[in-house]
Amino acid sequence: MQPVVRTKTDRWRSPLSASLLQLLEALRCGQISRIDYQKSLLELLGREGLEEALAPEIAEAMASHVQLELLRRHVNECRHTVLLYRVDEGEAHPPHEHFNMISTQVVVRGTIHLREYQRVDREDADHVRMRLVRDALLGPGDVFEASEWERNVHWFSAEGGPALIFNINARGYEPSTFPNAHEPGFGRLYVDPTRYDHEGLVHGEEISPQVAKERFGMRPLSAFPVPEKALARTETGGTTLCLKQTRVPLQVL
Repeated sequence: MQPVVRTKTDRWRSPLSASLLQLLEALRCGQISRIDYQKSLLELLGREGLEEALAPEIAEAMASHVQLELLRRHVNECRHTVLLYRVDEGEAHPPHEHFNMISTQVVVRGTIHLREYQRVDREDADHVRMRLVRDALLGPGDVFEASEWERNVHWFSAEGGPALIFNINARGYEPSTFPNAHEPGFGRLYVDPTRYDHEGLVHGEEISPQVAKERFGMRPLSAFPVPEKALARTETGGTTLCLKQTRVPLQVL
């Protein structure tokens, strides 16, 4: 049976638009795993050369304070979006979980201070136990990813000036989801990750969007220090994409 594809926004003038749909259809139909999907997507993005392919859109997004949606498609009960969004200096995206979303994000401009967390388990209706897995500064080309069961929670702010992020998110493609007291749809679940135990694990309290904005919205991550035990458990390194298009040099005979 053919899927019902509904395109809501279509500004992404790239062959990757069709390739993304093919990849996500393979994921939706169980032909590839989430890990394979994200790996293949990064390979495609690495060849695209986002800096050049999206030069007009990057300029438009940097001049705007509203996210620039390049593509939005619904496929049956699933949906995926491609967008650029600016993060102003001093602005933070408060720490948050995602529900049934796979995201791949690439820093295109500026510097982002990022913290990523791995959910361990749900303690009760309002608390999630987590482990800090990354606390790093990211620059152009650096990637951060999230999925239902890997690095689902993150928190980031722009440092030293505005930043711009390229984002591909796919919602509804995960076959299983983390236990939640209430199903949040495809939205964010905000969480306060600042309480640590003696082993360095985080005991995150789920909070409302208003509380998250008041507590974290205009404060740098450095205002919330991390205990040494938690930092000792973080991972180093990460994926960096070349933002310039890869070209094969001509051979002179």
